[in-house]
Amino acid sequence: KSFGPGLRRYIAFELRDLPSGVPQSRLSELATLLSPFARGVIAIVPAQRALTLSCKGCGLLGTALELEADGMPATDAFGRPLGTLRISVTDRCNLRCHYCMPQEDYVWLDRQDLLTFEEIETLADVFAEAGVRRVRLTGGEPLLRRNLDALVAMLARKPWLTDLALTTNGVLLGDAARSLREAGLHRLTVSLDTLQADRFQRLTRMDALPQV
Repeated sequence: KSFGPGLRRYIAFELRDLPSGVPQSRLSELATLLSPFARGVIAIVPAQRALTLSCKGCGLLGTALELEADGMPATDAFGRPLGTLRISVTDRCNLRCHYCMPQEDYVWLDRQDLLTFEEIETLADVFAEAGVRRVRLTGGEPLLRRNLDALVAMLARKPWLTDLALTTNGVLLGDAARSLREAGLHRLTVSLDTLQADRFQRLTRMDALPQV
């Protein structure tokens, strides 16, 4: 959930409607693990079996996970397993696509409000306990995050991880692809709307198709 002045955002996480079989001690343990990243009050509501907190920055996008008492994966509102975690490592982008960033100027998050790589690693481990096995790194444009290959290496060595992917607009990929692959990235998605240079420039307001 996003709130606050301008584009200053804090992400809210909710573990709600938990089965009665999940012990209160487990909820308390999760609250303790997540509390270093929280802005605001972490509340455990026994009647609703819920854990709610607000997490600083835009480093992790995820809400409404449900923990199963017998250790089964988290599920969505339709009972489908939630096995993939998308992590936004930055809110910044080097393109200005009309459908994504229609305004001319934006107020970016302060660097200090972004989750550190160590915080992202810890949160990924927490969600792995809820059944996550796949991680996708996104942005903004994730390749704008300095030393991203270090984060890839930290996540790639996780024994629970089965897939590590990245979504990029491709502008910076030529210089970063080798280091990301060597760090352990499994696969990537290049988001490209058109191969026509004039149309690309109109859509993105940048003349960057040759780099892609």
